[in-house]
Amino acid sequence: MIAIFFFLIYIVLLFFIFKSLKVQGRRKEIISERYSKRTASLGIMTALAVIFQESPVFLPVAGLMLSPLSSLPIAIGTLLYLEDAILMFLGTAALVSAIHIEEAIIFIFTTGPIGLTLSLVVMSYNRKWRKIWIPSLILTSGISILTFVIGISDLAEAFNSLDIAFAYSNNLFL
Repeated sequence: MIAIFFFLIYIVLLFFIFKSLKVQGRRKEIISERYSKRTASLGIMTALAVIFQESPVFLPVAGLMLSPLSSLPIAIGTLLYLEDAILMFLGTAALVSAIHIEEAIIFIFTTGPIGLTLSLVVMSYNRKWRKIWIPSLILTSGISILTFVIGISDLAEAFNSLDIAFAYSNNLFL
């Protein structure tokens, strides 16, 4: 039941993000630019996101520090070319899934949407509470889907250890 709840929250928030990015795209000034420059820039951002996301596979220790940086090229590419943000997100997910499927699932549910919400936060005119809560809710629901629906074992072990720590702290203070 909780898995369905987190999945629905995730889908609603992704819909809200894409709708907000579309509205922000209408407010942006229309700048005529070469199609080849746009394609090359989006390709570079996609390649950087793939390299950062796949770094734990090829560099086990240093890659864990580089992997969270995969949301930055997505955010920068979304800020530069808002109307092609979904294509960049899907292209990055496809390239990452061709290399390592677990990293693709992690990208689709956590680091990719965080990149999109970072760009939404930077260019939005929303209130501060939306700027804080939307990225945190999308990350929380994405991690919950990875843990409870998909069942990535490392995250489940971390949650189990937190449950033990919380139970110990509750017994200590009660």
